Amino acid sequence: MINNTDAEVEDALASPSLSKRHRRWIYRLLSMMLFPLALGLLNFLCYLCGFGIDTSLVVRSPRIDHVNEFVLNRDVDAAYWNSVDLNGPEQRPFTIPKPEDTIRIVVAGASSIEGFPWATSLTIPRQIEIILSRQLNGHNVEVLNAGIVGITSFCVSDLVRQALVCQPDAIVVYTGHNEFYGPGGVSSRASAAISGTYSLMVGVRRFRLPQIVLRGLTPAPDPADTLTQLLARDLLIPYDGVAFRKASTLYRGNLERIAAVGTNSDVPIVLCSPACNLRHQSPIQSVPGVGLSDLQCAQRDELLDQVDGCLDDEMFEAGLLAARTAQSLDPDYALTSYRLAQCLEGLGRSAEAYHYFSRARDLDGCRFRAPACFAELAREVAREHAMSLVDVEQAMVDRAGGGAPGAESFVEHVHFNLEAMWDVSTLIARELVRCTSDTPWLDSRLPTTAERDEQLGLTEFDILAGLSIVQHLLGQPPLSAAPDASINLDRGGAQIYQVLKTLNRSDQDEFRALVAQRKTNDVLQDYAQVAMGDGRTADAIRLCRLRLRRTPWQTNGYLLLAECLVAAGQIDQAVIVVDRGMQLAADGDSKRLGRYLEALR
Repeated sequence: MINNTDAEVEDALASPSLSKRHRRWIYRLLSMMLFPLALGLLNFLCYLCGFGIDTSLVVRSPRIDHVNEFVLNRDVDAAYWNSVDLNGPEQRPFTIPKPEDTIRIVVAGASSIEGFPWATSLTIPRQIEIILSRQLNGHNVEVLNAGIVGITSFCVSDLVRQALVCQPDAIVVYTGHNEFYGPGGVSSRASAAISGTYSLMVGVRRFRLPQIVLRGLTPAPDPADTLTQLLARDLLIPYDGVAFRKASTLYRGNLERIAAVGTNSDVPIVLCSPACNLRHQSPIQSVPGVGLSDLQCAQRDELLDQVDGCLDDEMFEAGLLAARTAQSLDPDYALTSYRLAQCLEGLGRSAEAYHYFSRARDLDGCRFRAPACFAELAREVAREHAMSLVDVEQAMVDRAGGGAPGAESFVEHVHFNLEAMWDVSTLIARELVRCTSDTPWLDSRLPTTAERDEQLGLTEFDILAGLSIVQHLLGQPPLSAAPDASINLDRGGAQIYQVLKTLNRSDQDEFRALVAQRKTNDVLQDYAQVAMGDGRTADAIRLCRLRLRRTPWQTNGYLLLAECLVAAGQIDQAVIVVDRGMQLAADGDSKRLGRYLEALR
């Protein structure tokens, strides 16, 4: 019998040596792991050294001694598009954890929520806050404006998810007009080059190292281009084509993601249907029918010229006949439906006119207005997910007396005028009272328009600034390409003239000068500085105080007010104002205010 030695037993039990093949694979795996580890380390170093930006929606306040104070991040849009700084959201301070006596609402959307063309402090979120403060008496009401100009429902769904950090009692969503050209849209320059990878790019842009690389690779945009020109890749998108159907599918999917956020977090979501100007916005791009001959196109255009003449002479029956004939030649030509609707409206047949105004919008190849199916998709998603719905589209129809919405509610193609904005804010506030409180809605507690204007601090300068911005937009592509663009410009000019008539000659001249300099983004500051230059210190002080009442967190306003008070000889008041500003200011502003205070003393 042969017995193994102890050494032989140990050798037999030992693991066999690794083959060259196994060693090669281990080396490859280690090499593959080394690359992402190196990238991760570089990204971490960028973070430590302060390179790149934080793209989270909620960030700490710049006042480092207020550890519980946060703001909505103006840089959050860099994750959606890294070429241009989109306006919004509003950087209003709030505390986390939320105080027990506070009702906090977040309103998410695009430019209609951010405030365009009006000052952010005048728009829907601020109006909702005014209404809720009266309805929910005894609660501190905070309505945070998370609106960002130009964004799609995909971006809005991302904002809604991040907004939960704010500990909101409800989230309001108004979106739908930017699905084709906004960041991530089906025909947007801000979308990823490879279809379906936009959400991946959003995630990549949140890291510091890719931000630096992308900034270096992205060419600087032409400063003369409008945001519309920068974003839109292909303006012409036929109705019910591939791109149209894809945008509709994406829109519904994003609304369902928003609904899921509300369901999973138990935070009520108030969804709003998108509305737009149908009656006073002619189609920008009418697409000829497939297979139409040059002769048929010429006949159609000749008939539409006849309709134009009939509308000018108020010969609506004759115009309707010519429009019907043009429609028989080219049934899906957007301008034909629009002219037909105008004739029907002239005949008092508003229900039929509404149908054709809506059809003209849907057939318009330039898709800066949400198509009719988007409002229906919002209603369907709200119904299927038991969400609160504010039917803004129907509300605008009601404001038009049951017909197609127009200039009585909109300043151009999609943005509300101040009166329509108040109606929309009231509807949203009513729904918020229902879903966030046991307090019943009382019509007697709804502020009057005079009380609203007083609380907003609304001035003629604000109205003029908004209307002048609209007038500039109407004169730029693509809105300037609409057949009735000159009519819209004349209407806007008449509105500006009516407001100008209420001002004295000096204020009229100053407004024209500010518009010529394009200095109307912060109209109260601009006018205060002009008044100071003219020696009208009392007017300058009034405007500065009004600006601070609207946005007390903008600490540069305290310095401007102090300078006005010093010019008026009110040194003691200036010291009080600077002291107040230093309590609210971030470190850099606080030092600047401190130096000014030392000079005063």
